[in-house]
Amino acid sequence: MALQFCDGFDSYAALGDIIGKWGGTRYTTVGDVAFVSGAGRFGGGAVRLTSTNGGLVRKLSGAPDELFVWLAAFPRSYPTANVSLLLFEDASGNAAVLRVNTGGSMYGTQMGTTAALTPTAPQSFALNEWNTLAVHYKCADSGGRWRVILNGVEQFDFTGDTRVTGGPVIDRLAVGGVRSGAGNEWDIDDVVLCDAGGSYMNALLTGDLKIETLRPTGDSGTGGWTPSTGTDHVALIDDVGPNDADFLTAVTAGTRDLFTLADPATAPLLTYALVVNARARRTDTAARVLHPLV
Repeated sequence: MALQFCDGFDSYAALGDIIGKWGGTRYTTVGDVAFVSGAGRFGGGAVRLTSTNGGLVRKLSGAPDELFVWLAAFPRSYPTANVSLLLFEDASGNAAVLRVNTGGSMYGTQMGTTAALTPTAPQSFALNEWNTLAVHYKCADSGGRWRVILNGVEQFDFTGDTRVTGGPVIDRLAVGGVRSGAGNEWDIDDVVLCDAGGSYMNALLTGDLKIETLRPTGDSGTGGWTPSTGTDHVALIDDVGPNDADFLTAVTAGTRDLFTLADPATAPLLTYALVVNARARRTDTAARVLHPLV
């Protein structure tokens, strides 16, 4: 299993920052998708889907036909009609969809149709609390799969024909809004997206996961970049959300700046992936490459 993408929503200041990382959103009005600081599972941020027209979109790499998705959801109300929560879409917009019904239960469809394919989940999302959701979808005429686990309990595990039209390559994943109106919003946090590439742990992660964001805490002896102000390098790059008021610059290839990082709040039982995120700007149109180093 190979990590395609993950987001703990802990390093944003506004919706535009989320678009910069995800690559796309869907909405009728901007308010259909919002970033809410402090609304996350562990005190960080979360994305709030305030309308069935709102959603996040992540384009995939490597032409996968099989995906493993993990996320946390905080629902405040069930939908008033069967609506889409996760959409596994091909390049033409055909989608296999994990849908939520008016009772808060889920079912999966074949790619290219909205009709129910899988059994309906026996359990519903719990309202007004964080739920964990693990989903395995494989797009195939035979040997396809829909497996869904809610709050650590398997809801269904379907194997068979999971496409009618489109696919089998999954071009993008969309996380859709489930309910409209103030007080009915769904918050989403700790999204993890993997494909079936490689040989490491090709199975759905069924337990509770946490994305912990660790920021720089101090300079570490190699200060090759130039501060825009002062001499404290780490003070210019330890922002919670993007901030262009102060920064570090470098013009020579190979210039390094090293920092110490915060420790995890608690020792994890198991670390599945380490992801480095950096935000960069340039002052001209020439190509630039930034290499994060761990």
